[in-house]
Amino acid sequence: MTKVRLATVKETGERYLVMRLHLPRDPADPAKVYCWGEVAKTKGRRTTHGPARLFLRDEVEVVEVEKTDELMHRLWMQYIRKLRAEGHDIEVHQTRAGNWHATDRTGRAAL
Repeated sequence: MTKVRLATVKETGERYLVMRLHLPRDPADPAKVYCWGEVAKTKGRRTTHGPARLFLRDEVEVVEVEKTDELMHRLWMQYIRKLRAEGHDIEVHQTRAGNWHATDRTGRAAL
């Protein structure tokens, strides 16, 4: 199974897949964590992401985890919860093939 790094924002608890860690040699330069954006679509372990995110290393906790279908679904549901909190009317259902699909009834979110 594939291992991935997962960054959890200490303030909000939101989780993002890590692209790379920037650990500078110069102590004056802060360490940074480059992350993929919200998981906008998922089919098994394949994902499509929103805009990339950048965090200071002190703002997030980074751990290495197994990349599973369940993890990708949880990250996708985080995006759906965020859209619902912004006022979008999101309908989520599972297809006969077992994949999850979301539709924005307001037509404002790209899903």
